[in-house]
Amino acid sequence: MPAMALSRVGVRVVGSGPGGQVPAADRHAEHERLIADETKDSLACGYGLWEVRCDLPTHREAVGLAAHLKAEGYQVTRRWKFLSLFADNEDAVNDLAKAVRRDAPANAAIHTEEGVFVNGTAPLFPD
Repeated sequence: MPAMALSRVGVRVVGSGPGGQVPAADRHAEHERLIADETKDSLACGYGLWEVRCDLPTHREAVGLAAHLKAEGYQVTRRWKFLSLFADNEDAVNDLAKAVRRDAPANAAIHTEEGVFVNGTAPLFPD
């Protein structure tokens, strides 16, 4: 169905720019909508649906980094040699990962992911 006919029945047709690319304004609007949806879902669950995981070589380093991050005001879950910190959306988890990278030892493995939940329950709860 041509774009003009679609617009008459209430369907918004997002045009593409040169080379078939979606205009930056449309990409930005879609990103903002996704962030708002992720935040809404996290708030509805009562916990962040995105996770920063920091794997450290030793227990001692995990204890030290967890204490440092808690002193900076972050909510940290520490297990033997790894830390988990949760965020409400992808932008927030990326910002959180930058903060952890700034304070973590160079040999720490840090990655972000959507949280893994079992029957709608977070497997790790804050200490």
